[in-house]
Amino acid sequence: MATMHRSTVALALMSVLMSAMAASQSPDNDFMQAREQLMSAVFEVTVSGDPDVDFAHLMVAHQSAALPMIKTVLAQTDDPTFTHAVERLAQQLNDDIDALNTWLERYDTPDLGADADVIRQAYQTALDEYAQQRGDFVVEGDENWVFANAMLWHQSLVITLDQLMLNHSVDAQLRILAGDGVRHANRDIAELRNWMQTRELE
Repeated sequence: MATMHRSTVALALMSVLMSAMAASQSPDNDFMQAREQLMSAVFEVTVSGDPDVDFAHLMVAHQSAALPMIKTVLAQTDDPTFTHAVERLAQQLNDDIDALNTWLERYDTPDLGADADVIRQAYQTALDEYAQQRGDFVVEGDENWVFANAMLWHQSLVITLDQLMLNHSVDAQLRILAGDGVRHANRDIAELRNWMQTRELE
């Protein structure tokens, strides 16, 4: 009887310990809300058919939504490789947002050309495709892992928006920003995938 009692107590303690460990490894509510905002903000922008104004508004919304999630994950992670990649990403996002907001201060009114419907449809089609893909990147795990998957989706959409703008715009400043954006996003995706592969091998 005593042995059974000790076994019951041991099982109870183990259950409590496992629950505590699971809670400590699970993202908190603020983090999960930040992920939801990251993966939804860009869809709140209404596209007009002006390739430049649409691009600027979409990118400001998309990049700004990543910052709360970055702040949260940096406060939690103790992985130096991961921290370095995320800090560099945060700096790049802030630089992009500042540059795009400066541009919008001068050119915030849409100027619709003859191809406005084509441009509007191109942006909307891309947004619809990425809205459908969100579920593929919503995963379980600790904050680093959840963040990495969300950012793969985020940066892939960055590349698509950059390429759409390059296909339809002649604005020199935005074309430079978009070209740089493609390179930076591809670099970030490569770094994230490398970190994920290394982690899986540990």
